[in-house]
Amino acid sequence: MIISYSGQRIMDESQDIFYRAYAAEWYNFSPRLKSLMIITLYRSNMPCGLKAGNMVPLSIATYASVIRMAMSYFTAFLSIQE
Repeated sequence: MIISYSGQRIMDESQDIFYRAYAAEWYNFSPRLKSLMIITLYRSNMPCGLKAGNMVPLSIATYASVIRMAMSYFTAFLSIQE
């Protein structure tokens, strides 16, 4: 849970960078800052995050699906046992 929560926080914060940069008054910036803003927007469009085994993103949604699947297996095993 702790690792999934950390991965979710990283994803949320990296998306927040995009939203804050997008909401900035870029039209008042110098041409150099405008070009840096474009690079920042382009880079922050894809959120950063933690991955398990370079395949599964660690987030609260992934944690919930793993717990849901484990509970499903648990109830299936209990029903077979009876």
